Amino acid sequence: MPAFVVGFELEGHSARGLVQQLAPQLPSFVTVHEHQYGGYSCLQKWLLGATLCFAHNVDRAHGRVPLDALRLGLMALGELGADEVPSHAIHPEVAWLKDLTGTYGQPFDEMDRKLLAETIADAVPGLPPIEEAVEALVHFAPGAPEALLQWRIFTCSSEELRELGDWTFEEARPSNESEWTEERVRELQALGQSASLGPLRTFLLWESSD
Repeated sequence: MPAFVVGFELEGHSARGLVQQLAPQLPSFVTVHEHQYGGYSCLQKWLLGATLCFAHNVDRAHGRVPLDALRLGLMALGELGADEVPSHAIHPEVAWLKDLTGTYGQPFDEMDRKLLAETIADAVPGLPPIEEAVEALVHFAPGAPEALLQWRIFTCSSEELRELGDWTFEEARPSNESEWTEERVRELQALGQSASLGPLRTFLLWESSD
């Protein structure tokens, strides 16, 4: 992270069972996230879809502000951000993002949400509007994000591991060779319809401050 996930939100109480049920029909480029967000509230959200990491796509976005600047700005908000991203490395256009950290799960106010939308659009023009935003998790309005076409998709393969955590991730083989295409949009939309997952939408994830 940070990363966009294009896909679906799963109901928390039944997410794991649904994922196991869907596993045989999931396309190879689909990842499931059990994502922590909301700062010190440590809330959890399950997401299923294509994962487009900023780090693998710094050459794919063509906004006024470099995608890598937004990447570093969002990284600095995480629990280890002060150690990973020194303050002098933060681009001035994204420096205000520090106001979005250390929350207790409350939605961002209208001003912060508007500033966040403008900051994201400066790096990745053409995304759907933001519908909801809390620390470390943004929901965009439904619809396939054309702005992300040809972005590289993060996948993780392993002969044995089906679920990766902090201690097992290094045993897998990450890849970003696949791309987000119209064909994959249609695959996910078909999955959403067959499994009653709702409309396809985009999420933005970064590391929560706790």
